[in-house]
Amino acid sequence: MQKLSATTLKYLALITMTIDHIGLFLLNNYTPFRIIGRLSFPIFGYMIAEGCRYTHNRRAYFLRVSILAIICQIVMYFATHSLYMSILISFSLSILLIMSIDYTLETKHWLISIFSIFLVFFLVCLLPLQTTSDYQIDYGIGGIILVVMVYYLPEKWRLLGVLVGCLFMSVTMTNIQYFSLLAIIPLAFYNHKKGKGSPLPYFFYLYYPLHLAIIYLLAASL
Repeated sequence: MQKLSATTLKYLALITMTIDHIGLFLLNNYTPFRIIGRLSFPIFGYMIAEGCRYTHNRRAYFLRVSILAIICQIVMYFATHSLYMSILISFSLSILLIMSIDYTLETKHWLISIFSIFLVFFLVCLLPLQTTSDYQIDYGIGGIILVVMVYYLPEKWRLLGVLVGCLFMSVTMTNIQYFSLLAIIPLAFYNHKKGKGSPLPYFFYLYYPLHLAIIYLLAASL
């Protein structure tokens, strides 16, 4: 029954994410589209954990995601004057935390992990309480927990990690986030194979900023 490759799941996440952003920016927060969009983050988070597990160069993987996150954040700030941190920032922090914990497990140098955990906790949980701006990390601590749990749990327990992460997000965000629990259905059909690659190099990295730019331009023209 496990027939969905990593690439297929990524396309599903891209589609549901696009529908979500259309509902948010073009259709005045249209609830049915926002519900469909709840599937995207758990699937992307699962795939980020898989990327950490199977990449040949985790440092390069982290740099790709974090550099793109910073570039997107700068562009979004000039376009919207918002300090809301995107999903790419969330994933960058998740990868950083995984790298730090793995380094500690290999070397027994706990200072790196302690610093990384404190940094993530400060940026995600404490800093939003200390500022009057709209600063917030997308999907909060629940999103970070989801990625980290999927990475460290044995294969048969990884869907449990998704459930726990989604529940954290649902408790700390709006009630609509409970629909993210439905993401375990397509993830249950994951066959742990890469599948056919994307048509363009770095397609999955570039799609996020490009589709947002198009949606922002359409929203501004309406």
